[in-house]
Amino acid sequence: MSQNDDFNNLQFYNHLKYDSINLQVIKTIDPTKFIGVIKEGYKNKKLLCRMNGYKLSKDADYNILYATFNSCINEANGKFDAKIHSVDSYGHVLVTLNYYHRNSSVNYKMLLSEGIKIENHIYYGDCDLDIKN
Repeated sequence: MSQNDDFNNLQFYNHLKYDSINLQVIKTIDPTKFIGVIKEGYKNKKLLCRMNGYKLSKDADYNILYATFNSCINEANGKFDAKIHSVDSYGHVLVTLNYYHRNSSVNYKMLLSEGIKIENHIYYGDCDLDIKN
């Protein structure tokens, strides 16, 4: 993915699962969500992602955790070896962002922060959604 790609014109894509794929974070939304781009075949796919394995506690300092999340993303210039787990019931792609050349992940670094709790996600394919009118 080059710097000149126009990511604003890409449609969102949420049907995938990978153990290892190159992912570029193009925009952070909050300490748990971001927009990322992967290259699948010859096409770029834009994903609405959520970090897998953690959530903010009720007493969390949002601004400090958002700054921590952004600094973790900026350490790697937004480029990661991502593990895409699945899509949750809200349509977010659940992702673990692994650093290149380091045995660590953004998810692990965020779990070390104060105000973060472990969360077990329900994957879309694993839950039984009962939708009634």
